[in-house]
Amino acid sequence: MLIVGGGPIGLMGSLLLSRLGVRSLVVDLRGRTSTHPRSRLLDAPSVELMREVGVEQQVIDTGLGPDWTEYNRWFDSLSGKEICRVPTPSFHSVRTERSSSMPVMTAQDHVEAILFDKAQDDPNVELRFDTAASRLAQTDSGVTCTIRDNRTGRTALVSAEYAIGADGLRSSTRAAIGTELDADFMDVFFQDVIFKADFTRYTSDRQGGLLFIAHPMGAAVFQPLDGVRRWRCQIGGFDRTRKMTAEFAENWIRSALGTDEPVPIEVRTMTEWQFQPGRVGHLGRGRIFLAGDAAHVFIPTGGLGNNTGFVGIRNLAWKLAFVLRGASPASLLETYDIEHQPVAEQRVAAGHRNAQLSGGIFRAFHAGGDTEAAARNCRQYGDYDGLIYGYELASELCARDDEPAPAVDNPVCDYVPVVRSRRRAPNLWLDESWTRSVLDWNGLGYTAVLGAHVDPPPWQACVDATAATGFPIRVERLPEVDAASPYDNEEIVLMRPDGIVADHWDAAGVEPGDEEERLTRMLPLGAPAPPPAQE
Repeated sequence: MLIVGGGPIGLMGSLLLSRLGVRSLVVDLRGRTSTHPRSRLLDAPSVELMREVGVEQQVIDTGLGPDWTEYNRWFDSLSGKEICRVPTPSFHSVRTERSSSMPVMTAQDHVEAILFDKAQDDPNVELRFDTAASRLAQTDSGVTCTIRDNRTGRTALVSAEYAIGADGLRSSTRAAIGTELDADFMDVFFQDVIFKADFTRYTSDRQGGLLFIAHPMGAAVFQPLDGVRRWRCQIGGFDRTRKMTAEFAENWIRSALGTDEPVPIEVRTMTEWQFQPGRVGHLGRGRIFLAGDAAHVFIPTGGLGNNTGFVGIRNLAWKLAFVLRGASPASLLETYDIEHQPVAEQRVAAGHRNAQLSGGIFRAFHAGGDTEAAARNCRQYGDYDGLIYGYELASELCARDDEPAPAVDNPVCDYVPVVRSRRRAPNLWLDESWTRSVLDWNGLGYTAVLGAHVDPPPWQACVDATAATGFPIRVERLPEVDAASPYDNEEIVLMRPDGIVADHWDAAGVEPGDEEERLTRMLPLGAPAPPPAQE
């Protein structure tokens, strides 16, 4: 497998593939992982992936913790009057019953470094940084790409069966499949400034994941990176015809701080970016696929960008592995575009809406309007469990439920845990100490999850027969649950490797002898293995 791009999505792809026995070559033009953290939030499903590849605790250790993640706050200056606050339960770093993991607000450079080290130690992963990839092409039997080591100037032609383009906003991989980024380039520019300063006296009693400032020169947002001295400030409303200097950025930050006190500010790095939400026309063609920012780009309001990239690579990686191992037909890969495009579209729109809602608070403040009403309207900025847990996929890989989805007032914010085909399997803790979860069964294959009152032998026999053909599937048994649980003691739930429910049914409704047909009809089975040769 060739992966072009060694950011968080490319590195995660290599680790997920490795768990399924697939070797990969990761090529990245940069000399090292990111030092300028663009993304700051891993939502709970993304941290589930970190848990799956064995780095969850390392990631948690880099995060801000619950004191910083309970609210977003708006001020007239960082040291001045608080205008309003908005609860952010989808950011809040506390464990809940909704996931095996909790959200972590951490800087992208920390996450990349952790994933890089994990991949570097993985015998199935080869990392080639400071290396350019060009002339990516494909045939019916594989892909080829020319790579050039920028340190030595040496070039080589590499070949692989498939390729993933995780090479970011300016992806060169898109051209190889004949697609472009259809983005809405908005006339909104921000200057990203990473700096060091001690703002403890101004934030110790009003911490927040995002601290918005209604600055007279334009909106700004302070973002704590380590909860101590490392900060990020996004400065809006500046004249982009004039290059911002470190001196200007320091003076701007000082004015947004709103105090004459001599607070040392050390600007470390700066970069400019523009609002440009959008996505590509198609996510793959033939043997080449796109993931992460190469596939979809977000306004960074709500932390949806990288997290949607993780959803996509999780969807794609197991399918590639199943095809490469001969467990499933190549047509399985067509479902990546079918399933992930609507998810990306919904989340790009949500990020765009977050920007509008956040701006509404600024507009209300400057106009002397009702900022509390504007804050209530901004609820979805950090409260979007319906978006990240309650989405439904649409492809032939999942059965269609006859029952309607649970009714909710706000599909972005509200989530009802339910076992439902095409949705994520809901979390269920398997012990009272919340250390083992149903979601820990994901990643390595399909799982037939049996309720506590289901008779295991006929289902185990069917699973064993299917696994003997080379298709990755196993049986797991639930403890007895009460009526409040989303699971049922009499039910069988078929979970995909990415945790999506492929089908579920009441054991009493399956006639003896029909277990195999019921179990296998939603599996993407390849051709059966040939019989062993006769002596």
